Amino acid sequence: CRRVRGGPVLVSTGGGGRAQFGVSGLEGGGDRGADVAESSATDAHLSIDVLLVDDGMSRNPTFIQSVANATQKPVEISPVCEATTLGAGFMAGLAVGMWPTVGSLADTWAPIDRYEPGDAPARHRWREAVSSASTWLADLSTVHL
Repeated sequence: CRRVRGGPVLVSTGGGGRAQFGVSGLEGGGDRGADVAESSATDAHLSIDVLLVDDGMSRNPTFIQSVANATQKPVEISPVCEATTLGAGFMAGLAVGMWPTVGSLADTWAPIDRYEPGDAPARHRWREAVSSASTWLADLSTVHL
């Protein structure tokens, strides 16, 4: 491990190059996405059967597949990249009676893609890496999900 510009850089000696470095970053993002999903489910005392995803990273198949693998749950991609605006429109429509209930909005969901989970990654290794890295920089140890 070397520190570069204040942040940790982990170097694998197993070969690979820039492409593998990029894929590793996307897969790490998938693990972080799984952390968020697990925390959200725990905090809300709910079970999440399918993840519904929007935003720019939802258009990256490597990232989304890594989220599906890390969570071991299907991931569905919103047809609207920025679903916050769609939500605002739904709320306005509810206010004027376009939809009778919030529950009726579920009928409008039509994902553009669905990713099924593949082989589960070694999540314990991810957790060990996060725990170890949090001791390297004080700022990292203050972020908990």
